[in-house]
Amino acid sequence: WYRRGGYRGMHAGDDVTVSPGDVSVLDLSRPFKTRIAGDHFHNCNIFIPRNFLLPQLRSGRALHSLRLSVDSALGRIFTRFLAATAEELPHATQAEIPTITQSIVGTVAVLLDSVECAGDPSSLLDEPTSQAMRDYIEANLQDPYLDADSLCAAFRCSRAYAYRLFR
Repeated sequence: WYRRGGYRGMHAGDDVTVSPGDVSVLDLSRPFKTRIAGDHFHNCNIFIPRNFLLPQLRSGRALHSLRLSVDSALGRIFTRFLAATAEELPHATQAEIPTITQSIVGTVAVLLDSVECAGDPSSLLDEPTSQAMRDYIEANLQDPYLDADSLCAAFRCSRAYAYRLFR
C-alpha cells in the first residue's frame, strides 16, 4: 500500500502504474521491475505465504499485477483496513495473533477476489496455484479421503478449474 508516492513498472510483462494510496499485489515468484515515481515514497507491506492465501481465494486466478485503486470504494475500505491493522497490531496479545492472522488473510482474499488484474484476467492456469495444489496433494497423500472433491474444497475452486490446472 503506497501511502505516499508510487511506482511504474513491469510485472511479468504487464505495464503497471501505482499512484499514492493504491494497493499493489506482487507475486514474489514472478518477475517484476519497478521504479519509484517522484523523490519519496512511504509504503506498508504485508507478506502472505501462498499456502495461506490461495485456499481462501474463490477465483483461483493470478494476482500478480493486480492494483487496487484508491479512487474506488473498495480501495478506500482496504487501505483503512490496512491502516487500522498496522495501528492496532503492536497492541495485540499473543493469544489474539492467530485470530488476527486469519482475519487479515480472509479480508485480503475477499478484497482481492473482487479486483481486476492489470494484465490478462483470464490467466487461470497460474503456476503458483498449480504448485500450491501439488504441494497440498503431496502433503496429504496418506489421507484416504484425498480426491478431486477434497482438493477443490480446500482451494475453493471448481472441478473443471482443477482439471485444467493438471491437464
